[in-house]
Amino acid sequence: MVRFKYFLLIMGVLKSFAVYAADLWTAVSLLVIGQTTVTPAIPTEVSKWIFFGCIMVSFLLLTWDMIKARRILITRDISYNFTCDIANTYLSLKDYQCHCLFQIIRDGIDGYAYFVFYNLKGWKRLLLAEAPRQVINIVTLQALVPEWLKFHQGRFTLHNEALGADLIQQILTVTMAFSVVIFTFSFALVCAAAVLYVFLIFHIRGNLKEYVCHKADKRIESLLRPQALNQVYPRSSSFVYPDGQRLLDNSLKSYSPQLSQKSTYFS
Repeated sequence: MVRFKYFLLIMGVLKSFAVYAADLWTAVSLLVIGQTTVTPAIPTEVSKWIFFGCIMVSFLLLTWDMIKARRILITRDISYNFTCDIANTYLSLKDYQCHCLFQIIRDGIDGYAYFVFYNLKGWKRLLLAEAPRQVINIVTLQALVPEWLKFHQGRFTLHNEALGADLIQQILTVTMAFSVVIFTFSFALVCAAAVLYVFLIFHIRGNLKEYVCHKADKRIESLLRPQALNQVYPRSSSFVYPDGQRLLDNSLKSYSPQLSQKSTYFS
């Protein structure tokens, strides 16, 4: 299961690169090539600058997130690295055992709070960098689909020429559709997290990030307690490890904090 989650992590990274590449391709196509053969509801001269502005905001947010992730990596605080997407992904890809440690921490904390926290983190990017251009994509696709998919004499027929006059414009349309699908899924998750947060806020009575970090710290302390006892009472060589314990020991061996210091820091 841990290996499958590691595979999903890699696929998520590739998906992120694909989304950025699709948006860049769409923006460049709109700026250089122009719109598809279907007359858009929003003038091209307006939509292309909206796309350019959104992409600039997206990369500015990405740059800021990378700066924050670098600062968090320097602190070597496990809970902060665990709750930071970029730091978590970087450490997980850098070392598989670190990914195992993060998964063990995640499995032991409040799943409800983690779901809300994880999905609400990207609301700025979703509303400021994604929503405006996806509205343009949706309006454009809404005009394209009736021309592409037609019902004639009891049968559906596809007219790929409606997607664009040439291959480049057709690729533009496909990337638009891909971006809309990703945005729709992300928007649904953010809306669900926002609704659930209303019920959660009465329980945590404070900052959501601090609550998740506190839960992560408590989970780390519970994982390290057997390690501390093992230093005082070493296990016998004939001791039979329970399922998953050897994986935990290997992860903590590489990323165990100094027990004489704060227990939630990388050594």
